[in-house]
Amino acid sequence: MKVQQQPEGTIRVIATVIAIATLVCGSIGWALKFGVSLETLPVIVVRTIWLFIPRPEVMSDPANNTVLKAGATLGALSGGVGAFAIWMAAANAKLSHLLTRFVRRGHTLVIGNTPLAFRLVRALKSENAVPVHVTDVLVLRQERKTDDLRMTLDLTPETLARKAGLLRASSVVIDMGNDADTMVTAKPILRWLERNGPGTVRHMTVRIADPFLADMFLEFSQKIGLGKLVRVSAFDENRVAARHALSSQPLFVRAAARGQSRVHALIVGFGDFGEKLFDQIMLTSIAGDLEQPRVTIVDKDAGRLQREFATRRPGVCESLDVSFIEMDIGAVPLEGAYVGEQVAGLVAAEKKDPLTAIYLTLPTPADNIRAALLLQRHYERNKTLAAPILYRSRGTAGIDGSLLEVTHVADDADHGFIPLPSPDERLARFVLGEADLEKLARKLHENYLKGAEKAEAASRSWNNLPETMRRSNIRAADHLKAKLWTLGIGLPLGEGLPTLSDEDHETLKALRNSKKGGKALVRLARIEHDRWMVDRQLDGWVYGPERDDTRRIHPKLVPFDDLSMTPADIDKDVQQILAAVDHMLEKDAAG
Repeated sequence: MKVQQQPEGTIRVIATVIAIATLVCGSIGWALKFGVSLETLPVIVVRTIWLFIPRPEVMSDPANNTVLKAGATLGALSGGVGAFAIWMAAANAKLSHLLTRFVRRGHTLVIGNTPLAFRLVRALKSENAVPVHVTDVLVLRQERKTDDLRMTLDLTPETLARKAGLLRASSVVIDMGNDADTMVTAKPILRWLERNGPGTVRHMTVRIADPFLADMFLEFSQKIGLGKLVRVSAFDENRVAARHALSSQPLFVRAAARGQSRVHALIVGFGDFGEKLFDQIMLTSIAGDLEQPRVTIVDKDAGRLQREFATRRPGVCESLDVSFIEMDIGAVPLEGAYVGEQVAGLVAAEKKDPLTAIYLTLPTPADNIRAALLLQRHYERNKTLAAPILYRSRGTAGIDGSLLEVTHVADDADHGFIPLPSPDERLARFVLGEADLEKLARKLHENYLKGAEKAEAASRSWNNLPETMRRSNIRAADHLKAKLWTLGIGLPLGEGLPTLSDEDHETLKALRNSKKGGKALVRLARIEHDRWMVDRQLDGWVYGPERDDTRRIHPKLVPFDDLSMTPADIDKDVQQILAAVDHMLEKDAAG
């Protein structure tokens, strides 16, 4: 995405050229009067400097020739303009704010005073975008960097348009620290854009963590009629971090390398990030011949969390393999004479299904590091709870690495520490609309719209699609790696879509040209249907004979081999798989 870069450097160059031209022209004028010699050179220099403020006697003296008068006039005008330009270039923030209103186009407006907003500004710069950061909290001058485009403004739409170039931005990002404040700030901006036109704005994204509130906000944005012009979406840092973690470290690869029949993940701590990890593990770990994934959750308040989880996600605990164990891993001894029943229950769960990975999602980095070291000691003494430990830390990478001895962990390793990657760059690409998997999600929806049988709620453009269905397409895109791996295509570590080798390219082309009933496609269709069922169940859908989108009832929430699965249903899954294959081949050809 190309945007105009910051103009401060250009202004400095212009100011310098004007100043030099002034000195040259003025020096020529005075040299013609006095003649150039070593004795007169200091006089010429002094007189030239004086030309920036020309004296009346200089301009009125008939003895001064035309060239001298021209030099004096140019010195007066260009001196004033040059001084103003140099002053504005030095007052970096003021110049940036002025030119944001009149010159800049295609910038990304970041609204909010949260740590995520500050990190997102830095990530956008690394993606060669031009972020303009607006807050309603005064930031001390010593805390600013010289190249920051940061303003303290009243966050009304009129002020943002007048002083921050709202109508000239390409994207708008809003994060006010909590869902309610973010929605209160975003709704007036959407209504104002509806009345006044969106200008160059093509994407507005707001940080809303609660999926229910995100659905409500996006329903509101679709009702006001901007859907054809502005794509409004919601993002959540924890959901993006979970997607990034499972894309960078796919668990099905580790489970297969360790000879396990299915993925079994242990999540220690079950806050918002832990729940988002649970979703992503369940969705992305259906691959190859592996059985349905299993998740064990450990938390010191597991009983209450389980009840709340069952209330938010009715039927999930019954339909998916998830169990809760109440234990404070930082307070309960993991070995020795006082090992409690909780630890014994955890070891028994591992004995039934060996652990594939352990995720630490405790409240603070210090809690995660302490838990990691306790689990390491338990493994070294007992050889149980044997799995790589993935932890999320906002501490200094060097300190974490020295404490936890972070090294490369092989896919078949029984132990090791893996820091979870930061999602900031991925968030920036999502905001700019350039993330590979988001592009694939839109492609999958476009393919769905070409089908003959479509649900009314899903028969809309991507911008007008309900959030639950948009989220479903993104989850389908996230699962592409599992399908490629099922076909035997190697997956290098990292997020996004892998680059195809010549052999992989030929494998996908052969799959694309095969008959719909081919064994490979039917196998992938079975995996896709299993993934789709998990996706719908996580969003609160249940089985019913008649579809009801309002009550989230669907008649196809049945096993793949159920008699109610028709050839047309299987063909739908096949067509989605082929659409993903086409996207991969197109990306490969373009790259």
